[in-house]
Amino acid sequence: MSRSPDNPPPRGVRGPWRPVRRLLDRRKFLPAPRPGPVPVLPRRPEPRITAAIRVHNGEYWAQECLADLSQYVDEIVVFDDASTDRTVDICRSFAQVARLLSWPKDFLHEGIDRNVLLALAKDTQPDWILLVDIDEQFEERMKTEIRSLVNQDGWVLYSFRPYHFWRSRTHYRVDGKWGSPKSLCPRLFRNQPGLYFPMKRFSGFIQGLVGETTVSDIRLKHYGYLLPEHCQQKHDLYAAADPTGRYDHLISEEGLQLEEWVENP
Repeated sequence: MSRSPDNPPPRGVRGPWRPVRRLLDRRKFLPAPRPGPVPVLPRRPEPRITAAIRVHNGEYWAQECLADLSQYVDEIVVFDDASTDRTVDICRSFAQVARLLSWPKDFLHEGIDRNVLLALAKDTQPDWILLVDIDEQFEERMKTEIRSLVNQDGWVLYSFRPYHFWRSRTHYRVDGKWGSPKSLCPRLFRNQPGLYFPMKRFSGFIQGLVGETTVSDIRLKHYGYLLPEHCQQKHDLYAAADPTGRYDHLISEEGLQLEEWVENP
């Protein structure tokens, strides 16, 4: 598919860019919105929540992750980043998956990916958006407490502390950066006009929110390091995309310290 000379893709982008650019433009993510008053979206008596997942070759976790989310969100959208396994088929088998876009590209650009995912989520017109990776699940409390998180007017964004399980579902790492209390994931936020992610290869957090943020004590379980081969694949992917970065912690067990997971009542 040809590219318009007056609407080129970001540097290094290859593949069918035009339909993705149209999606981003339609939702007014590019360029970043100018500062100014933000109109308030109408509120529903019962807020609707859309979960948004960006995934590449996630069949190992997809069934469990989607089954868990389906119990407490209204809809799910998925941006599939050129998976070659059964990820797409598994996602399509869930009735709650309202949007699924698969882009057969061969590059890593988190800024583009996350803005596309955000556009998909906004198309479902939710009150709140929950960002989740396919290898993550919130602890059981989320199922009963998420409605109290969104049925309020004080906060527009919740961050959660991640717990990285290492080689088992019973113990998580606490050594070094793995156990840093500063490690927080902003994942649940109110749908407002003007939201966007920075258009960088390694994108930052959600931008454009107006209002107060807070940290929830509900914990986020990350299962992406259960298998050594998955750790190696993740290491190789990021090392290839960012040769100057340091990613050995994804595969190293130097200084390994583990703590047992105890589910909160």
